[in-house]
Amino acid sequence: NIREMRQQNNNGGRRNNGNQRSIIDQFTKLSPPSFLGAPNPDEAESWIASMQKIFGVLECAENKKVSLATFRLEGEADRWWELVSRNRDARLPPLLR
Repeated sequence: NIREMRQQNNNGGRRNNGNQRSIIDQFTKLSPPSFLGAPNPDEAESWIASMQKIFGVLECAENKKVSLATFRLEGEADRWWELVSRNRDARLPPLLR
């Protein structure tokens, strides 16, 4: 149930591999919508609102939200994210990549 999910995710910000797997499983069970990209910004805002709702239920740590959300990107949206993340990583010093 939702209360158990929150308790499992609320680990003082510390996550181990078991907890990380658990949050991925819980995230998937909540059937997060995928996002293909859309010319209409309302569609993107609606997708973001849906994801925020799921993150709230899971009490998801900030550092996990991007990974979980981008996992649900598909098509053009996924290609866009790959370009953005590749460009971001190219600007980071080697020790931070």
